[in-house]
Amino acid sequence: VMPMALSPDHRRLYAALRSTPYRVVSFAINPLDGRLIELGRAPLAESMAYVSTDASGRYLFSASYGGNLLAV
Repeated sequence: VMPMALSPDHRRLYAALRSTPYRVVSFAINPLDGRLIELGRAPLAESMAYVSTDASGRYLFSASYGGNLLAV
């Protein structure tokens, strides 16, 4: 699992899986003990080397150098 990104409010973690099937998994972070609660999964078009959110946390950006792709 890599790369990973935190939401701006540090309440969500996004983890990209770079093996097939390519996908991103979102987790809620329990503020009391740091445990992760899986929220959902979404497909990715390629193996992404980079993920990040925008300043509001609404959008997740990803980049694949080998696939020559950017995704939102």
